[in-house]
Amino acid sequence: MSDKTILFFSFLGIIGAGCAMFISWRLRKISAQKAAAEQRAVTAFEEMNRLTRQLRERPKTGQFDALPPGERLKVMYPGVKRGQGDPRPS
Repeated sequence: MSDKTILFFSFLGIIGAGCAMFISWRLRKISAQKAAAEQRAVTAFEEMNRLTRQLRERPKTGQFDALPPGERLKVMYPGVKRGQGDPRPS
């Protein structure tokens, strides 16, 4: 084999090894990101379940039961109170 052929195949080998290293690094990085996202999702679902449980355990008053569902929500979550000088209609 000539020197040029050996140089060519060694160059191809170096490029192939570099591509393989990059692909393995990228796959490890993606799997780490996926694991972190799953952990964040688990934490978010736990928080959502805790808040749902708290909302369901809230005491209900008698006047509350007489209201239709839409009005019940307005009473539970009144929204932002606007100031007196606010020109927007409420």
